[in-house]
Amino acid sequence: MTNLSAVTGIRKLVGFNKDGPDQVLVLVVAHDSSGHPEVAFLSVSGGKLAPLSYDPSSREDRHMLKHLSAWDHDYGETSAYIN
Repeated sequence: MTNLSAVTGIRKLVGFNKDGPDQVLVLVVAHDSSGHPEVAFLSVSGGKLAPLSYDPSSREDRHMLKHLSAWDHDYGETSAYIN
C-alpha cells in the first residue's frame, strides 16, 4: 500500500464524484465554532480539499448536510443502512 498524502480533519468519506474521478466528497471538521461539518471535494492524487459553499440559513443546505452526515441513504427503491 502506498500513502499518497495525509489529510487531517476528515470525518466521513461520502462518495466519488462521477464527473471528476479524482475527487471524493468528504465531510471535514468545521474550522469555526459551529461544530457543523463542512462539505468538500478531496483530490485523491493531490490531497487538496476544495470546500463547497454552505449557507446555514438555507433550508436546502441544512437538509443536504443532514443527509450527507447520516449513515443511511436511499437510492430510489433501495435503502442502505450502516450498522
